[in-house]
Amino acid sequence: MALVVGNIGARYEASDVITKNFIDASATDHYANRVVTFDAGNDDVKETSAVTDYPIGVTLNNVSTTASQLTKSVDIQTGGIAMIKLTSATVSAGDNLEATASGLAQSTAGSNYEIGYAMKSGVANEIIPVKLVISGS
Repeated sequence: MALVVGNIGARYEASDVITKNFIDASATDHYANRVVTFDAGNDDVKETSAVTDYPIGVTLNNVSTTASQLTKSVDIQTGGIAMIKLTSATVSAGDNLEATASGLAQSTAGSNYEIGYAMKSGVANEIIPVKLVISGS
């Protein structure tokens, strides 16, 4: 497979990207570089909302839902090096990361699901490269 270099330096194989339906009942905008999980009871995805959500990948494009169209298609990166937005906390290179509310990432605080590890240090709300290594708790 050919290596793909996406926006802001993301690196992945074409086979590391899947397309899923993004579900949002609140009719708001959602952004690239967010961690997603499966929506309960179906094959759709939504942004993670807690550290206990099992992450499946990272959004590669923005998603805008409206009251008349609550489902949109979104590309999800499931392997390689993804660009992920951090929470209000800082992380160090090599830290294991977990997903939190709004699909953001932070250093793991315990036995929660891990999305991967930081490839560089980052500060609050920065988008950093993360080697995706999704693991269970």
